[in-house]
Amino acid sequence: MKRWFFLGIVILLAGVWGVWWFLSQQKQPPSYQTAIIERGNIFRTITTTGNVDYAFKHSIYAKTGGIVTGVYVSPGNTVRSGQILAKIDDTELRISYEKLRQTLLQQSNSVLTTKKEYEDAQKLYNKQFISYAELESARINYENAITSYQRSLLELQEAINTLQNCTLVSPVSGVVALNNLTTGTNLPNSSTLAFIIASHPSVMQIKCLVSEIDIASIKKGQKVLFTVSAYTNTFTGEVSEIWYQPQTSQDVVYYPVIILTENTTGKLLPGMSVSVEIIIQGKENVLRVPSRALRIQPTQEMLATLTNIPRVYPPREATTSGRRQTTRPQNITNATQGSFATLWLINTNTKEILPLRVRTGISDGQYTEILPWEENENLEGKTIITAIRTTKNTSKTSSSQTPRSTSSQSQNTLSSPVSIPAGGPGIPPHPGF
Repeated sequence: MKRWFFLGIVILLAGVWGVWWFLSQQKQPPSYQTAIIERGNIFRTITTTGNVDYAFKHSIYAKTGGIVTGVYVSPGNTVRSGQILAKIDDTELRISYEKLRQTLLQQSNSVLTTKKEYEDAQKLYNKQFISYAELESARINYENAITSYQRSLLELQEAINTLQNCTLVSPVSGVVALNNLTTGTNLPNSSTLAFIIASHPSVMQIKCLVSEIDIASIKKGQKVLFTVSAYTNTFTGEVSEIWYQPQTSQDVVYYPVIILTENTTGKLLPGMSVSVEIIIQGKENVLRVPSRALRIQPTQEMLATLTNIPRVYPPREATTSGRRQTTRPQNITNATQGSFATLWLINTNTKEILPLRVRTGISDGQYTEILPWEENENLEGKTIITAIRTTKNTSKTSSSQTPRSTSSQSQNTLSSPVSIPAGGPGIPPHPGF
């Protein structure tokens, strides 16, 4: 009796499991991820990194050796033109200068004496009181005295210059960017970098490297967005120079690009590392959709719901040899500006789905611009499908498997980039297009 009882339980459990398995195999209606067609900005950029530095710098060198007796400024101090920055011991130089000055006085007296002797010799020679040899001797003595005087004068002038070099003076007004001197340091006789003065501290520059693949897209005047680790906000700048001096790193050729930016707030400091985005193409307040919405592959369930497919097709192209040439749909990653792709509109209330052919503009990889044409008016605010999730044992997303192009921020290969016009002379506070 117990045997039949347990057998019945086993059969019952097997039946329940079979029903559950059968039901779980039934395909569930797909669910959709959606987005709203809206307006926004699209920027195509090239990304790189660099470091902040002062844009206008003046280097001051200690041109004489000796012990530093005083340093009167520190990095970050504001200085004016002509202000004394540091002094080097000039005791021995002053002694040498005084000796040279005395020598010059002696040479000056010697010139006057020999000149008088030569003039007297000329008079005596004219009266035939002395020989020509004696006249020539007086002339040579006078010329030698002049030569000695001139040599002593040059030596004295050199000593004066050396004494002046013992006092380091700022040539411009600005901010001390670098100080290499400390009191008591014994400097060599060779030229030593002592100070760097930033003459316009409100203007900073960023030196970054752009690969040979992207350098053709970089143009002077292009707008730049960059961030630093110390702040959350984004700063703006402008491409100022492109140096065609290649640098090779790990078999990749790079070119230096100089970016200028205003630093009126003083937040940017020399040496800061920055992440740079150079805008090679951009539009503001354009109609845009998520790029993945243009790669949707419709499921059988979606196609089955279509009853009246709207007549929304791209214009016909020219015919060749009597055969009509039509534009095939392309994935946005392979499409050029003005090509066509398909969006899938969905009514969130009735779940009605309709395909819509659209003309695409620029793309930054994440968003793609939708260009207006005769059949695509009043799209703003409509709901579109961005992903399809179907359930059958496991869920999957239905979308094109065509790989997306590498983000334009790192790999941008525009054949003819649109330069963003500058907002006027100087460094604009915000990029405008």
